[in-house]
Amino acid sequence: KNCYKFYGHYAYQVSLGANNFKGRQAGPNTIEFNDGQKISFEYPQVRVGGLIAGDRTVHYVGPMVFEDKVNQIKAVLIIDAPDKPKGASKDEFQGLIYRNDISVEMPKK
Repeated sequence: KNCYKFYGHYAYQVSLGANNFKGRQAGPNTIEFNDGQKISFEYPQVRVGGLIAGDRTVHYVGPMVFEDKVNQIKAVLIIDAPDKPKGASKDEFQGLIYRNDISVEMPKK
């Protein structure tokens, strides 16, 4: 109980198409744990289709970066990556972990 604080602020960015929209909550978010560790991140872009016709779809796309500046650790998730394997599910993501801006290899499954 009361193990962390979550805070941040946003500026909404939206572009509207004929049957869809793209948007995101741009701005820093921080999770601060009781031991003082802080992890900051921003939400990825969301694409919503089928507003007027067709199937209604909602997909997160693009990068989502988590960063611990004190410990110099960064995790980058690419949601719906353009180079994902053919036939991969829309809810799969790719990612890397960095320490001091040097990539650390992800463990193989």
